[in-house]
Amino acid sequence: MRKFKTLLFFFGLLLLTASPVLAQEKSISGTVLDTEDNTPLRDVTVTVKGTTSATKTNQAGFYSISAKPGQVLVFSYIGYSRIEQTVGSSNLVNVKLTQTDKDLGEVVVTAYGIKKDKASVSYSTVEIKGEEIAQTKRDNFINSLAGRVPGATVTSTSGAPGASAQIILRGAVSIDGDNQPLFVVDGVPYDNQTLNQEALVPASNPNSVGFANRNSDYGNRAMDLNSDDIENVTILKGPEATALYGAAGASGVIIITTKKGAKGKGSITYDNTFGFSKVYRFPEIQTTYGTGRNGINDPTSSYFFGAPYAAGTTLYDNFDNFLKTGITQKHNLSIEGGSDVNTFRFSSGYTKQSGVIPTTEFERLSFRLSGSSKITSKLNVSATASYTNSKTDKASKGTGSYFLTLLTWPKNIDVRDYTNSDGSRKIIKGGTILTENDNPFWDVNKNPANDKTNRFTLNTTLSYDVLKWLNFTGNLGSDIYTTEGLYAVNPSSRYGGATNGYLSQYTQNTSNISGNV
Repeated sequence: MRKFKTLLFFFGLLLLTASPVLAQEKSISGTVLDTEDNTPLRDVTVTVKGTTSATKTNQAGFYSISAKPGQVLVFSYIGYSRIEQTVGSSNLVNVKLTQTDKDLGEVVVTAYGIKKDKASVSYSTVEIKGEEIAQTKRDNFINSLAGRVPGATVTSTSGAPGASAQIILRGAVSIDGDNQPLFVVDGVPYDNQTLNQEALVPASNPNSVGFANRNSDYGNRAMDLNSDDIENVTILKGPEATALYGAAGASGVIIITTKKGAKGKGSITYDNTFGFSKVYRFPEIQTTYGTGRNGINDPTSSYFFGAPYAAGTTLYDNFDNFLKTGITQKHNLSIEGGSDVNTFRFSSGYTKQSGVIPTTEFERLSFRLSGSSKITSKLNVSATASYTNSKTDKASKGTGSYFLTLLTWPKNIDVRDYTNSDGSRKIIKGGTILTENDNPFWDVNKNPANDKTNRFTLNTTLSYDVLKWLNFTGNLGSDIYTTEGLYAVNPSSRYGGATNGYLSQYTQNTSNISGNV
């Protein structure tokens, strides 16, 4: 009984001690208005600083939240300056928020590098910041636009190094033409075509590859852009794109503005990224029956309806044995600075990606130099020069390629054992080199394919302010690149045996000079 009275005494003392603290918390309410026109602001977030207690204003700008005297209320709203108010003796806290200058002065790039106040543009635009693109760490920056552009369809041919990608903004607008949008970099059109090997090596040639690009991927040339050099991307589509760029913009326009130097002390920035790729999901393949039909084994068959594998038969995971861990490394270095009159920026980027498919690799080295000068109070000039060197080592695709062959490779034969003791191709079905698909390791090691591209771009912009409200701007640019490629088939390969092997080599030179005022 005495213990119970003692506990009751201490419990009452605890309540007396806590009651002053609990009494300090009270309900704080008020309204949040716009500074300029005193209109109520809806969905303003009101938070008690240092706690998880938060609420939002309603349509009338009204809020209510519990807080103690001395605590700080934080009012935050997109496009407005953040405000903090300390709770005092009053239960009423009204605040006014001011729009930030950053949003009031937001501009977008429209035609040929012309910048306009976003509020003055009568049509819809989509703008993506360069930081968002760079953070994806994609080698082909088009893939980084997936999910960021409403209504756009981004398709990559594969996950192999140097694989091409396409983006469709408005759906198909041409039955037999190119539905890719027009790319414009710093006011100058930027070529994004994909090389057509059949145009260089005619299908009528018995030693040609044929089937256009069915067996090889030559990439799309927008992948020559280093995503870390991009300041922002503006997407135009619909009649507005056609009105600004003519027929070339019928499928939409992707306007890219690259980073430029800024006035201030010179600065040096370096960053790197390392990544690993591993295939962990494979097609489900049965491991019960061997090659053959109707329960009868036949080693020459490509069907797996033979007798069950004998007990104790060693079965190989040929997909896992073939594919490897891919490694990617990216390095970027930039130097920039300037004054009120002159600015400059130099950047270099290096990317190397070895794929999960043996022997595949993509390597790119890029340099970009930009500068601007205020010659007079009315005349400004800016220029950008860039150079990109890239190389892609590829594996063949389509019929007879590594993937389709792995699907039908016998589970009781190790795919890594693909040559005889003399180095010749090993045949596993008792036929000839013309009747059996190449072992995937033989295909990627003995049938080499690669392409190399050297690209140089240059653009110059002159801007003259005639009057405060009148400006003349002229752009002149060039886009020149050369692609060299090779696709060889070993004489002992299935598709080379009939012609004693073949070697396709090609060179494509592309140049474009454009200007506008």
